[in-house]
Amino acid sequence: MSKLEEYAVWSLTHSDLIVDWFDRVMVQKRLVYRYFLERKLAEVYFLVGSELASPPLVSRKTFRRWIVPYARELIELIHAHGCHVIQHYHGQIKLILPDFLEMGPDALHTIEAPPIGNCTFSEAFDIVGDKIALIGNIQYDEFRALTPDEMRRAVLAVLGECRGKRLILSPSAGPYEESITPEMAENYLVFMETAWEYHA
Repeated sequence: MSKLEEYAVWSLTHSDLIVDWFDRVMVQKRLVYRYFLERKLAEVYFLVGSELASPPLVSRKTFRRWIVPYARELIELIHAHGCHVIQHYHGQIKLILPDFLEMGPDALHTIEAPPIGNCTFSEAFDIVGDKIALIGNIQYDEFRALTPDEMRRAVLAVLGECRGKRLILSPSAGPYEESITPEMAENYLVFMETAWEYHA
């Protein structure tokens, strides 16, 4: 509905108007989610979009006003029907990570260390403890660029850092291409085989 630059300005100049729009959109979202939940169409719901209203684009105060209450309501509704929620978020998550505890998802995808993001798994677990499973994190570009040995080391590094914690090993995103290269396919296999061998 806007360019990113406009969106950031609107968070300062038109926040009340945007919240009013959110409130009206939620009328439709409640109907849609209840329709799905009452018919047991899924066991896990994957919520996206929160990264578009977060620092540094907008303030944490805006994130807490525009995202947290609406996500929390949907997550509570999903939980009330015995289903689970994964909240997706790409970006600079460290500052707002405590806000996800308030939202209450079962899992959070994805935690990204520098230079891509700003939070390591160790830092994230220090904040969320065992209340939220963390998902990640082999960067999608690494599936394109790494050798199989490098991919194996990358997977082992994540598993070693998160040993004994609530981790779901996952790529950070993708694939986006209509078809992937043989080298990329091999890295996906190495990714899965290394994780399997680590826990075997």
